[in-house]
Amino acid sequence: MHRKSGYNLRNGKDKIFGGVRMREIKFRAWDKKNKKMFYGDKQDEPNMIGFDGKIYTTGLTGPMCDYGCSTDYINSCDPEDYELMQYIGLKDKNGKEIYEGDIVSYFGGGYGIVYYDEQFAAFRVEVLKTGKYTDMAFIAKYGEVIANIHENPELLKKED
Repeated sequence: MHRKSGYNLRNGKDKIFGGVRMREIKFRAWDKKNKKMFYGDKQDEPNMIGFDGKIYTTGLTGPMCDYGCSTDYINSCDPEDYELMQYIGLKDKNGKEIYEGDIVSYFGGGYGIVYYDEQFAAFRVEVLKTGKYTDMAFIAKYGEVIANIHENPELLKKED
């Protein structure tokens, strides 16, 4: 059977390219100056990352185009003012998306921080009490996102 190459949508969710399911690439941005998290879903807030790695704000001054674009204007943001955190492609036991920098809890009362480990090329969780690491599949099945490192830094203290 010949497969068409290209981008297809199935059920409005699965992204298929050349017969391979693609993961969803999303980011959120922490505004260091204003101490606010942005998820890129609103106008006039950081909502676009260029191929150059810069962060942009887009907005709409007139009617939206036929394709739903909203780029009447694009303003560059200073990348030093923001910290980007990637969606890891998994959800917690309650269906909430897990991002880098999230603080997760799991049975037994443990807490950990989600981060990207370059040595293993994988997202992992550092357990706060022990400093050891655990698998993201375990957290996705049994854990839940309770906070993030920027909005709730008080939770970063090592557990006693």
